[in-house]
Amino acid sequence: MKDFFKKPAVRGIVYLSLLAIGMNLVRLLLAENDAYVWLNWNLFLALVPVLFAYTTMVSKYRIVVIIMALMWIGFLPNAPYLITDFIHLADVGPRTLLWYDAMMMFVYSLAGILAYMVSLRIIMQRFRWRLYMPLVIGILAGFGIYLGRYIRFNSWHVLTQPLDILQVIGEIIMYPSQHAPVLTMTLSFAVFLTVIYFISSLYILHEKTID
Repeated sequence: MKDFFKKPAVRGIVYLSLLAIGMNLVRLLLAENDAYVWLNWNLFLALVPVLFAYTTMVSKYRIVVIIMALMWIGFLPNAPYLITDFIHLADVGPRTLLWYDAMMMFVYSLAGILAYMVSLRIIMQRFRWRLYMPLVIGILAGFGIYLGRYIRFNSWHVLTQPLDILQVIGEIIMYPSQHAPVLTMTLSFAVFLTVIYFISSLYILHEKTID
């Protein structure tokens, strides 16, 4: 476990998360309100996939690996979902701190994106997936982000409301035009996350994430 946290990319997640939380605490003092405290919960959910991915790598039990892999794909959209939190800039003041709020959200988003990349890298290594799989996972993640942002499902609903989720997915497949922007959002995130993954694999994740 100690060697895992020595990896540069993993340390980057830790440092970015600490910076984001620190900026949020400073904002509490500057604005004297807790408007963005909930970002820390979103950050926690964004980091959970890294733990699930790591467990698939180190566990010796097949059933644990399978369960953790399923949990990983279920929680993975939470990582890039942080990017969509920028929409709240239009609603939460004061306007004199808008620049600070944008910078703070940027740090949260960076932590989420890096968590996505690291956890996907671990899974790619663990299951020896082919190079097209980041695109497949990107499509699933983009669709999951849509379900979270517009339908307001979260990862826990996979366990508590599975039938509701399946019903909504069926409706989206049958009538995609009635669920804008599901197509543009899914495809945009899929392309974005896939391109970023391969770029990061060259310059950030070039070493094995887990030895």
